[in-house]
Parts: sequence; structure tokens; C-alpha cells
Amino acid sequence: MEMFTSSNILTGCDSEGAADAIRRVGGMLAGFGYVRDNYVKGLLERGAAGGVVRTGGAVPSAPHYYDQYIAAPGMVMATYPEGVPWNGADVHVVVGVAGTGEILGQLTKCALGAFSDGEAVRAAVAAGDAEALFAAFSSGKGATA
Repeated sequence: MEMFTSSNILTGCDSEGAADAIRRVGGMLAGFGYVRDNYVKGLLERGAAGGVVRTGGAVPSAPHYYDQYIAAPGMVMATYPEGVPWNGADVHVVVGVAGTGEILGQLTKCALGAFSDGEAVRAAVAAGDAEALFAAFSSGKGATA
């Protein structure tokens, strides 16, 4: 099972609340087999307050005691051209990450590195270009439109 591919990217989602966006990426993580359904409860337990927000994107996380529900390391993302209100900010990408230890750190670093240029992220999201987003997140250097 690959940790991240362009098929792990859902583009063009309608705007929704942070909790629904967390449910969406949590469901995607479960659907791809990275986590069991109980992991989504952990993401929701922390909610938007438990997510790292960087220009244009958010990476929600679950408390460590939910690690038992991780089946394999992986990453998914949902894009929101109209944005998602997230703790007073608008985010356009919500990334779900499943992993522990060093792998979790690498996946999170990759996701956060892609948010270094918020305008480029928004342009790639608006274009609905999963391949461009995949390239940006795979490099961890930011989206280019």
C-alpha cells in the first residue's frame, strides 16, 4: 500500500465546517485502509483546535492513544476552493495523516512544507489539479500552479 498518491486527493469539495472536513479526511483515511473507523473519533476529539494550520491548509491530528487504530501510514487530502473556516482562518486544503513516530513526522513535514506559499496552494486548488497538488505535497516544497 502506497502512503500517498494522486488518487488520495479529493478536489473541488464544497465548503463545510471544520468538523465535517475532519470527518471527510478521516473517512478517506479509513476508506484507503490507513486507519480503522475509530481513528476518526480521535481526529474529532481534538477537532480544529488539534490541527496545525499553515497558510492555506490544515493538518488535523488525533491524540496518541488513537495510534492503535492506525493500520498503515498514509496521507489524504481534500481541497476546498471556497475555503473552510478553521479557528478564525480560511483553509483551502485539509490533510489527513496517519502514522506514528518518524513516519508521522515525515508525512506532517511534507504536508506543512506544501503550505509555504498560500497563493500557489489556492491557485492549484482553484484549478482542481490533483497532479500538481500531488507533486507539491510529494516534494514538500509548496504548490505551483
